[in-house]
Amino acid sequence: MAMRPAVDLPQRIRNAKAGYQPLDAEQLALARQEVERAMGALERALHEHPKAQQWKQFLLWDVLEGELAAGREPDPARLRNVRQQFVTDHPGFELAPFTDLRAALGEYAVALEDAANPNARHDFETHLDALAAAVEACRTEPRQSLRAEIARHLGWLQQHRQASDVVDATRQAFSHPNVLARLPQPVAARWLSEEIKSSGPVRDVVLGSQIRGTEQTVGAVAPVLVPDERRAVVQMELTATSRARTVGVNGPVRVYQNNDVTLQGRKQIVLDRDGIRTLPAQSTANVASQLTGIDTVLQRPLVECLVLRQACRRVNRQQDQADCIAEGRQRQRLNEQLDRDVDARIAEASARLNDKFFHPLTRYDIPPRSFRAETSHTELHVSLEVAAADQLGAADEPPVVGNDPDTALIHVHASAIENYAAATVAGKTYTAQQLSDMLGNYAGNANRSNGRDAVDDVSVTLDYEKPITLRSESGSLVLTVHGRRYISRKRAYPPMNITVRYRLAVSDGTVRMTLEGDPEIVPPRFADSETKRLSGREATLRRMLLAQLDRQLPKTIALNQLADPARNTAAVSATIAKLVAENNWLTVVFR
Repeated sequence: MAMRPAVDLPQRIRNAKAGYQPLDAEQLALARQEVERAMGALERALHEHPKAQQWKQFLLWDVLEGELAAGREPDPARLRNVRQQFVTDHPGFELAPFTDLRAALGEYAVALEDAANPNARHDFETHLDALAAAVEACRTEPRQSLRAEIARHLGWLQQHRQASDVVDATRQAFSHPNVLARLPQPVAARWLSEEIKSSGPVRDVVLGSQIRGTEQTVGAVAPVLVPDERRAVVQMELTATSRARTVGVNGPVRVYQNNDVTLQGRKQIVLDRDGIRTLPAQSTANVASQLTGIDTVLQRPLVECLVLRQACRRVNRQQDQADCIAEGRQRQRLNEQLDRDVDARIAEASARLNDKFFHPLTRYDIPPRSFRAETSHTELHVSLEVAAADQLGAADEPPVVGNDPDTALIHVHASAIENYAAATVAGKTYTAQQLSDMLGNYAGNANRSNGRDAVDDVSVTLDYEKPITLRSESGSLVLTVHGRRYISRKRAYPPMNITVRYRLAVSDGTVRMTLEGDPEIVPPRFADSETKRLSGREATLRRMLLAQLDRQLPKTIALNQLADPARNTAAVSATIAKLVAENNWLTVVFR
């Protein structure tokens, strides 16, 4: 059920007019200083880079320096053009020197516009009135167009640093996490538990004696969820026993022992807004030693008897000290092993998560607006809101899909995909082949051409604000590509929306998306017009697009790999058991 805004929110928004904060000269100067500081930090970061000059050229560094030259007023439009160069998927642009300068340029451009705008307060009040009206209208009829209008006004207020309490209250009412995950303890145990069975040589020096022998270790590592409301904490707990048969050599004396060691270790994995990291391992070791014999290599009986008597006294006197040393070294080895093994697994998982998710969001200036991770004794929960300043998250909560402790869940709302697409592909032009690759990434038949020349294919420039929309309903995904302009054989064609529907099904852990019916191709003007008749140019474009989609649109897409065992030695063996597409939410159930 959709979450309704508070009754008094529209009036609260209108009352915020009294809190207008005009921009003064000091704030404008501080905004400029922040740009200069961030420029200096980035210049220092690039100083040792072999392609520093090429990067500066790409970032329009000369233009930026010219705008900040003494004696001239910077042009906000040019600053925004420079800032746009920082919105790219180049690896490294998620780092602070780049993101700090990007943010500073945006804030300085807004400050310059406010300082030069005699109607700044009037604009502020106009946005508040429009926001209040949209909130009232959305309460009775929550249309997507009204939510987009609310998001637009909230973005303006945030960019201009006005009415922050109203912005927060409105987002709390209308915008909610659009990516959520739940991992129960039994599933974590099934995915992450591991048996330990190893054997190997023993080589050590204890109290001057050379120790040699063999050792066998048997045990298990299992995850335990640690309750924490501020972050998600998974503690990997190791319990093992080790049995060693050793011979200690000190001069002519040989000491034979059996050592039974009880090992316990723990290492915590932490997930929070800063990513995934591990804490140093801690462990205990208890050694129980049993003396099984003492002899010497001496051949003279009298001397051998004296040496054996002295050796027995020394062994009895030093046994506790030797056990203590052995326990310390066992703890050290166990800590090193846990740190090495767990850190390697987490480093790989963290790199993949950053590479595929967090870093692209940051590079495209759409970092998660909210991120919450927590653990109880029974479950791990993660929720985040993928939305830029002028976007909203989910309108409601995800559907209830049971509470089976033997299944993990991931909920993704359509707004997460749409918001990401708006940040990454809006306004860009794609060839038919590129679009086909985007849709048919997993399909074996996605690139059929039927011998047609690629020159016949139509390229599309996506809409600047809403390049794609996604709906999930009744077990299907409905994707609409909003094309602002089409080109074929150097001829331009008018806007057209392309909608395709895929039916979702799960069989033996494989997700299959099957194309349903023919694509729907209509101009966007149909939405606001009673006349549903295509013009001649629109009809021509529709025929070309239908033919092209028939050649290149995948009829079936199979998704059957959650992880790639060939690349990830610690791949989680997770099977997709169920998919639920309902009310613009896609829920994936794992076993």
